[in-house]
Amino acid sequence: MDSITKDLWWLVIGNVQIGRRVEGEVEDDQFGEMGGSENLKLQALAAEHGEKIETVNRERKFQQQNAGNELNVLSAQWRELCLKNIEIQEACVKIESHLEELRKEAAERGWNLDVNMENGSLGYVK
Repeated sequence: MDSITKDLWWLVIGNVQIGRRVEGEVEDDQFGEMGGSENLKLQALAAEHGEKIETVNRERKFQQQNAGNELNVLSAQWRELCLKNIEIQEACVKIESHLEELRKEAAERGWNLDVNMENGSLGYVK
């Protein structure tokens, strides 16, 4: 076993034993062959890892809250853009409808809406 694996193993054992001790399931003299100094080392290691875990959890929570805020802002922006797109589509439909009405009116009046590019004038349909 490498050093990290041993440390983790002792941490697990220590956490279980500390948990049982706190819960009153195991008496002090039932820690087997582990001496008092080893028990103290495990407790110190468990406390150190507990602090690291707490730090990681606080950082994770902070990052998740920031990400949540950013997602809320982006979601609101997305909704606004969707509403603007709908408004633009409605305006385009109205313009196209109005253009179609103008084309019909021009046809009824006999106007040729094809612009003569050479002289810039509209011709009459004959």
